[in-house]
Amino acid sequence: MHVMVRESWTDARIDDLAKRMDDGFRAVHADINELRSEVGKVREGQGELRAELKGLNRTLQVGFGLIGSFLGVLTILIGTQL
Repeated sequence: MHVMVRESWTDARIDDLAKRMDDGFRAVHADINELRSEVGKVREGQGELRAELKGLNRTLQVGFGLIGSFLGVLTILIGTQL
């Protein structure tokens, strides 16, 4: 199979290639900046979620502590009645 190869590059062709490469890099930079913005939003959401989970954890600890205390008192009351 014969592959056709151009042996000369004109200034116009090089300028066209340079422009296409510059345009491509601009698009890549725009995509990267958009991704950075999205990652920042995800990180903010993670921080908010962590704060909510910490609050829920505290609430559950207090709730289970109260239930445990209630069961302890109930056990004592039942034990003294026997």
